[in-house]
Amino acid sequence: MKLLHATLVAAISCGFAAASAHAGSGHIHRGAPVADSGLVIKRAADFGNQSNISLFINRHRVYSLGYGRTYRGTFPAGLHLVTMKQTPHLNDAYAYSQQWIRLIPGETSTFPAIWRGGGTRIALEGS
Repeated sequence: MKLLHATLVAAISCGFAAASAHAGSGHIHRGAPVADSGLVIKRAADFGNQSNISLFINRHRVYSLGYGRTYRGTFPAGLHLVTMKQTPHLNDAYAYSQQWIRLIPGETSTFPAIWRGGGTRIALEGS
């Protein structure tokens, strides 16, 4: 499992590096380089032990937060769209929750994933 997670993190990092190189080709950038930011999402202890949170960042699936799990990743500083879906999800009333987070250059942001709205949606506390 750790090997799979490490491979996934490496693949995501390579994808961001390739996208950054492609986006910057042919353009002279005279400003300071943008520092990456750390992101930590912890699953709340009272979320329930029979369900997971499927975690998507910028519409790409990155991790499944199981009981007692924490996601750690590195992203460019700025705004990112986080989508969370409870799995298994037995009814389609609240299929997923989305929210924007802002990552600060050179800092690690930590968010607990919790229930909001009486258990109707998942939210990142403190964002």
